[in-house]
Amino acid sequence: MSKIYQLQHQGFISEASDTYVAILDGRKMKTMAEFYAVLSEALQFPDYFGANLDALDELLFEIDWLPSQFVLLIIHHHQNLLENEVAMKDEIWQLLNDIDNPYFEVCRC
Repeated sequence: MSKIYQLQHQGFISEASDTYVAILDGRKMKTMAEFYAVLSEALQFPDYFGANLDALDELLFEIDWLPSQFVLLIIHHHQNLLENEVAMKDEIWQLLNDIDNPYFEVCRC
């Protein structure tokens, strides 16, 4: 039997795969401040998150505050991500690509 999920927030847990799924909209993350705020809310970052690249790398490397073993980050309208801060766009994609965590995946669409 399949399940249908209704998103109340930007994330939900797929019980079948023990995966926390966070769905983001690149159109709502045009600046680094918006990116950090939306991502922080969607992935329920701890209060101590410092909103910088090093802190982001650290948190995504070891995602132990979420109740699931796996994390899937889906970014819709990825082409709009950081369109007001284009210089940071490649750096963010590189960071997301280089996270050395086999339990964290990113899908852009």
